[in-house]
Amino acid sequence: MKDKVMFLLAVAFSLVINSTILAANSLILSQKDFKSEIFSTSFNSENGFVVATQEEVVYINKEGLSCRQFPLQKNQFAVLSENGGTFAVVTYSPGVKELVEKTEFMDSNGKLLFSIDEGGYPYLAPDSSWFAVANSAKNQISFLDKNGKVTNKHNFSDIKGLKISFSADARYCLANVPNMGKGKTSGFLVLFSSNGKKLWKFDHPGSTTGYVVLSQKADKVIFASESNIYCLNKKGRLLWRKSIESGGIAVGLSKNGKFLVVGRRQDNSLSLYDVSSGKVFKKKQLAGLLNYNSPFTSLSVSDEGLVLATAAKSWSLRNKESYLYLLKGDKILYSGSYSQRQIKAKFSSDSQKILMTGEKGMIVYDTNRIIKGGQQ
Repeated sequence: MKDKVMFLLAVAFSLVINSTILAANSLILSQKDFKSEIFSTSFNSENGFVVATQEEVVYINKEGLSCRQFPLQKNQFAVLSENGGTFAVVTYSPGVKELVEKTEFMDSNGKLLFSIDEGGYPYLAPDSSWFAVANSAKNQISFLDKNGKVTNKHNFSDIKGLKISFSADARYCLANVPNMGKGKTSGFLVLFSSNGKKLWKFDHPGSTTGYVVLSQKADKVIFASESNIYCLNKKGRLLWRKSIESGGIAVGLSKNGKFLVVGRRQDNSLSLYDVSSGKVFKKKQLAGLLNYNSPFTSLSVSDEGLVLATAAKSWSLRNKESYLYLLKGDKILYSGSYSQRQIKAKFSSDSQKILMTGEKGMIVYDTNRIIKGGQQ
């Protein structure tokens, strides 16, 4: 039975799927292919999904049918909120994505909420109630409410390479600024409230953007960079720090802040940590990947400790083999191979669904069905 499940999943994730395969594979809830490359995806409050491609923003219902489509121009891209309530259309100078000319904030029906005629990359709160805009030219982060009113602004000496992450409850966001500037010796993390109030700052030596993940209420913050993992509390105080043997790392944190999963490219291993103690209690080395050369492309862990991971066989742009894994502790419940250069996957908010995307296709799986099928 397990071999049959793996075969059906692998066959299903092609760019074209026929109705016979879809009907036979009861693990699939919905599937959709697109003409252009997928830029980002999110679940929405209507039990459906939102997909931003290079050419359009598409709202998809729970049956997998497109219900709303909004085209993008050649010099535009879209940024989605996690609940699908809003999306931002960024217009940039032709050929130069970093040079933003205008950003339009839209609701889920494509109605213009407001626009800003200045540079900067938009970040949308998970519940669509507020926004942040990072302007690297001005070294400034601005905060806006749902009507576009500026609630706060902060200036920094340099925000090159900045990335912003949100807590799932949408009450906080964390800005990570690596030390990429000339002559810099440290980067920093800054936690902000939803109105842009600066709560704390934490200096770190990371010279790359690294990985930053927050628990649902930001009471746990995990930062990983340069073979080091830091765990901070809600006040920005260091709870523990772990040094990992050399090799690229990726991380994922459960919303309840109890579980941390760490993927290491050096030995293709996944380690599950108890966040309260900082200790590893489960570890699994994955077969079939190449040491050092097989990057983890996404990592998630549910509040129940289910680990969802995707990896590419190779960094190469010519790579045509990627993998998805679902684990409970050190037991692999499902592993599948897909003919894609790169795939990513994430849980729904209740972990009952898995949204997996390839270059031009997406599939939604039923988590419980995969678990039951893999155990038989």
